[in-house]
Amino acid sequence: NVSTPGSFDVHIRASSKQKSSGLRILVDGASATPDIVIPQSDGQNWKTITIKNVKFNKGWNRLRVMATLGGFNLNYLQFLLTENTTTKN
Repeated sequence: NVSTPGSFDVHIRASSKQKSSGLRILVDGASATPDIVIPQSDGQNWKTITIKNVKFNKGWNRLRVMATLGGFNLNYLQFLLTENTTTKN
């Protein structure tokens, strides 16, 4: 439940043994990010990928993480508000 609508930086902590693995974030059924490539490691060394300016509306947003190319481990997603996009008159 988003109390302040706006743009968020999304930090994705993941690892992959595969050369090609990736994901996409969808918000309310629409792609909120392009395909995100997970950097290759030994599968145990976590990497943090930051996606900037993912938009969320106030209230409930249905979030989906879709694997576009499998073979990765997902540790966490962290959302940090970057700006307030609402306007007050």
